[in-house]
Amino acid sequence: MAPNNKKPPTPTKKTSRASSSQFASCGTDGFDDCPPSLASSSLRAIGLSFVRAKLRWRRLDEFRLECRRAVIGWAFINESLKVHVLDTVEDLCAELSRWTEKHAQIFPEEENQAIRQAAFKAKAQSLDSAHSLNSQRTFKQQKQTKALRLCQPAEYLRIFYDCLLWRPTKAKLDAHPVYHFWLRVLEDRREWERLYRPDRLIVDQQLMLVFRFAITHGFLELVHRLWGDLTEGQIETIGFLSWKTICFNVQHTEMVRFLCRVLCRININGMVRLSWDNFYHKVQQTLESDEMPREEQMKRFHKLESLLVNWCPELRKAVLSRENFRVFTDSVYRNKAEPFLLFLDYIEGSNRLLGGARKEVERIWERKMGSEKVRFFRQQLIRRQTANE
Repeated sequence: MAPNNKKPPTPTKKTSRASSSQFASCGTDGFDDCPPSLASSSLRAIGLSFVRAKLRWRRLDEFRLECRRAVIGWAFINESLKVHVLDTVEDLCAELSRWTEKHAQIFPEEENQAIRQAAFKAKAQSLDSAHSLNSQRTFKQQKQTKALRLCQPAEYLRIFYDCLLWRPTKAKLDAHPVYHFWLRVLEDRREWERLYRPDRLIVDQQLMLVFRFAITHGFLELVHRLWGDLTEGQIETIGFLSWKTICFNVQHTEMVRFLCRVLCRININGMVRLSWDNFYHKVQQTLESDEMPREEQMKRFHKLESLLVNWCPELRKAVLSRENFRVFTDSVYRNKAEPFLLFLDYIEGSNRLLGGARKEVERIWERKMGSEKVRFFRQQLIRRQTANE
């Protein structure tokens, strides 16, 4: 007898990877290198067709609502397929929202236009007290005035550019960590060495702000560009400071994969200690969701699944086996088959880990005197071990 009567569809390794992040790349950082299944390719095609037909310039909430109405109204597919398509629409909307928020971060907020015009007028009035230049159009109209003709062309262009373009632009961009970094490097190439400080464990604060911005908002290309000149100690420091923020928000999966691969290669034990508390908290949230609506239960389960999908195999196995396979035993005690089978998928193929998990479940089996609820979990482990032999 199955332990729960009401439960979401049991995930397996293949279906979980096919259903998670339909619109993210597969195998970006060297693990989970697998071609997409026919089901995931079909769902992706349906989602993209919705985008082409219905998105246009609508708000994302309106787009989601219209897609849901259209799918629910389909009479030619069964309810199970409708659920999969609706999940794909939700994944698509989440990815669109993530992409929009990510790229909105590279545009600084508009400054007060009155302050900009006042600063320009004060400078331009030194050229001709009878006129004030407040735009490029005004400059063209007044170009032939006596005061402007008396100025040397080079000097005028320098003042004009300094007034109208350079200073306001720099004032706007300088508060943004990325633009401030590049302006500083472009003005003096020696700043590159000063920012990196290869003789120290911590880089310059300005460079640290750039890394935190790029990692937090998922700008993987920028991280790749700046990562190469760091020492191993600096990589570990920057990565560890940013790991929890980027990993457990479950937004920028490519960044999580990249950091996981690099940091686990440097210090796998430190990564396990850093990740365990938050991961176990996510597990407890999933196990304690009985009183919540089904939608919230599935949301928590998918967050937990997304963590395991985007971690490297070394970190997954180390975390799942931590504290005598605690996540497995907690799932058995709470009688939760879905998380248990999810964890089991990611230690399948390792006889050592399967044997360790079975040993802990056998202890519960003995204490519970052969309980029917524990029998289900025990049989699943035995089947996986037998399949590996």
